[in-house]
Amino acid sequence: MKIGLILHGGKKGADEMLSQFHTVFGKFNVISGKTCKHGEAEQLAKVMSEFGVNAVVVCGGDGSLNQAVNGILQSKKPDTPLAVWPCGTANDFVKTLHVPKTLDTLKWAIENSKFQAVDVAEIKRNDEKKNYFINVTDVGLGGGVARDMQKSKRRLGSFITYQLLILKQLILYRKKRVTFS
Repeated sequence: MKIGLILHGGKKGADEMLSQFHTVFGKFNVISGKTCKHGEAEQLAKVMSEFGVNAVVVCGGDGSLNQAVNGILQSKKPDTPLAVWPCGTANDFVKTLHVPKTLDTLKWAIENSKFQAVDVAEIKRNDEKKNYFINVTDVGLGGGVARDMQKSKRRLGSFITYQLLILKQLILYRKKRVTFS
């Protein structure tokens, strides 16, 4: 069985997490990649999916998961299963669904094809590029926080940075016109 692992490279202990994954999934053919910048999880998921992995596992948060969804759905194999090993800041998606929280449980779920179907929404922007999302999408203040978090160096750690960016948006946010059809 081939498993693709996308590891958020900015996480403290990323090398240790990679080693832990290889220990638990030792009998599998694991193809792994670490992200260094925004957008790399999308590219890795697309390549892994097209390479024919049995599942792509994302070790990251909602942002990494969202990028992987976009990579898989824009690949030639959009039915590739996606699993998450939660290690993000908020992990809203993990809180919404019953997602395995340990590697042993995750391994069991993958071996036994215990994947859940989830709704995926598609957004077509003015430039005609399609984006997909699962769980939630933010516009307005929430979208501003997400955008700022994406650009942040997170020198104070993810949690503190996230809280400060919420405060920043509360103070500086000005309403914008948004049209949905």
